[in-house]
Amino acid sequence: MCAKQRHNYKNLKIWKLGLEIFNDVSDLLLNFPEHERFELSSQISSKA
Repeated sequence: MCAKQRHNYKNLKIWKLGLEIFNDVSDLLLNFPEHERFELSSQISSKA
């Protein structure tokens, strides 16, 4: 029997695209006022 290797999800195009989107949104949020950043982060975390 040969050992099965797990697929590395970090090599998936969708994973890389998701990280790009995350980084783009994070960069945009740096320009928001602090109170709006807090509100957005609470909305995002409540959906997860």
